[in-house]
Amino acid sequence: MKKIIFIYIFLLTLSLVSAVDIEIKSEFAQGETLTTKVSGNFVDSITKNNVEFYRNHVQIPLEFGVQKVDDEFYIYALLVNRNEGNYSMKIKGVRYYKATQVVSDTIISNFTVSNETSDFSINPGFIFTDDAFSVGIQNLQDKKINVLISS
Repeated sequence: MKKIIFIYIFLLTLSLVSAVDIEIKSEFAQGETLTTKVSGNFVDSITKNNVEFYRNHVQIPLEFGVQKVDDEFYIYALLVNRNEGNYSMKIKGVRYYKATQVVSDTIISNFTVSNETSDFSINPGFIFTDDAFSVGIQNLQDKKINVLISS
């Protein structure tokens, strides 16, 4: 009897751990850099070839990047020159565990771009390195802004 209870608890825990989780804001300002974290029990790695962006239901080109850190994937996208509206990010063709089954369902995350303009845009949206690097920051306002960077 104890063995059956242990197996049941193990399977229940596995299904909770196997779900895909996307951490993304629901709204971004025009020009803001979208950043998101995707975690789950993936069989395949997420690459740029798997990620697509849409405005309403029409695919749009965006400059973006994907990086794997440990078992999580980070995605950034530059929302410069994007109009107010409903957008979505789709991750296609990646196998992951859903409960105890391996599936390749499309993962969709919706967000909106507001009519407000971000103070600045940063490119790239993230960097994973031990080496020296540079970052481009573009002021999107018609006034001076101060950006503080600390390590």
